[in-house]
Amino acid sequence: MPFAYDQTIIHPFGLQFRFNDQEAEGVIYWHYNTKYYYKHVRGPAGVSSTAVTVHSSENIVEDYFISVVCEDVEAFVRNQQEKLINFDLTSLVTYEDQKVLETIINRMCGCLENSLQSRTEKLKVGTFSLSVLEISQAISAVNLLDFLSMVTVHLPFEDQVFTADDLIPLIERQGWRRLGLTIQLHKFSPQVLEEVRKYCGTTDMNK
Repeated sequence: MPFAYDQTIIHPFGLQFRFNDQEAEGVIYWHYNTKYYYKHVRGPAGVSSTAVTVHSSENIVEDYFISVVCEDVEAFVRNQQEKLINFDLTSLVTYEDQKVLETIINRMCGCLENSLQSRTEKLKVGTFSLSVLEISQAISAVNLLDFLSMVTVHLPFEDQVFTADDLIPLIERQGWRRLGLTIQLHKFSPQVLEEVRKYCGTTDMNK
């Protein structure tokens, strides 16, 4: 069962869930901001559980921490009726195991896409930020959103690369609507600079 969602009595105007391979931070923006901290813990029998802290009160949920976070994300996305001014699902800077975090990012992108697809109408979002392993994951999510003005695609690892061609479906999908796009990188390189130049040339031709 979702934890943060069940304690939120009105539709929020902003959602932020930031995570790494061991913990997550959730902020629900409504008439006051509520912060949730999810931390992976192990019980006496080695069973994975999650300590969820809110208002200095700790609650133990018998499930892996990212499962608890995903349940909250899915519940908010499926049931949100008002426009979200800001929607942020990005990884924290610090982590211990890249492979584990890669798996978690894939899972987060999957749960987001599934919950967006389950809606009868597109979720309205102003600014949207998402950590991904592939640009295509961000494009899949953006195509299921409406009223976007700014998108930040976060590539958290040093070995991640992209090409200008990866972004073309996003440009074509938006059509006449102007969309601000930021690619947040772990490391900037001459190769990335060249792809940025190609992307800028593509957007100029599509004006």
